[in-house]
Amino acid sequence: MFITAAGLLLFSHLRMLSSDSKSLLTQWAAWYDLPLYMQPDWLDIVCAGGEWGACLVDEQDIKAATVWYRTTKLGFNHISNPPLTAFLPLWIKYPEADNMKDNRKIAIEYRVIETLIRQFPAFSFFKQNYLFQFDNWLPFYWRGFRQTTKYTYIIEDLGDSEALFRRMEQSARTDIRKAQALVTVKKVETVEPLYTVYQDSFQRQGLNTPLDLSMLRNADHLLARKQQRCIYIAEDSAGVVHAGLYVAWDGHAARCLLSGTNTGVRASGALYLLFWQAMQDGCGKWPYLDLEGSMHEPIERMLRSLGGVRKPYMCITKVQPSWLEAILMILGRYR
Repeated sequence: MFITAAGLLLFSHLRMLSSDSKSLLTQWAAWYDLPLYMQPDWLDIVCAGGEWGACLVDEQDIKAATVWYRTTKLGFNHISNPPLTAFLPLWIKYPEADNMKDNRKIAIEYRVIETLIRQFPAFSFFKQNYLFQFDNWLPFYWRGFRQTTKYTYIIEDLGDSEALFRRMEQSARTDIRKAQALVTVKKVETVEPLYTVYQDSFQRQGLNTPLDLSMLRNADHLLARKQQRCIYIAEDSAGVVHAGLYVAWDGHAARCLLSGTNTGVRASGALYLLFWQAMQDGCGKWPYLDLEGSMHEPIERMLRSLGGVRKPYMCITKVQPSWLEAILMILGRYR
């Protein structure tokens, strides 16, 4: 393949922009306490299977950022959420002004988001889930993207554990009491016991485990060093692990990164007990606990029974060129 000198210069310039944006994002991560899912050291780990970059707006009184993760499959570039990263932030630091009018704030969002979108690298498939706080996707719509509303559940008002327990459905409270008689909750420092039951949760459905153990170990080493995680397991007197739950947090929220149950002892209700323990640990510590899901009916029912508040979030997609989208729609592979 013949590459012109101009092409090499453009490629070099794009790589320089990518490097510069990562450096600036690293500075902002420290200055502005950016969410975990936008931290460069986190992205270096969870994006090991592809490449990542940052889209930035750096003005005197306005800062904005979002990130992307790109992989290549069958010759097509895919932009998606990285592993272990259910949602991506679209972060905007607005001008410091008292009583900013809504119309000015929206105008800033339109201009800033448009600028961020223009910085995405080339792709054929785009599918990213954004944190529920992001609620203005019009600039994406104007550029040909689509949006699907999905839902997560969060536990709010982490201050009164008795009130939290009362908000649960009776079925959840019953499962918690049952589990308390059968298992002991332990906080461990290794991910292997959790990963075993996490893997089991997929195997019983005939699915491949979507997360590699080595990546989980690397992410855990980072979070453990920062003291921003807790690994819960529920174990019975015979040493059998019934369930596991991994919770990570930053200055904005705590998040349930992954969980799993042992197929042979699912009826013990141990996972309900682990969620309850995490809620108690978060009282007075976390602004809220994001249960990170789910659109799957049985899981949704469980999370709702824990007293979670349903929050809509945006899944934004695009397929290009248009002929590729048309083929996928004919095949029933695009929605």
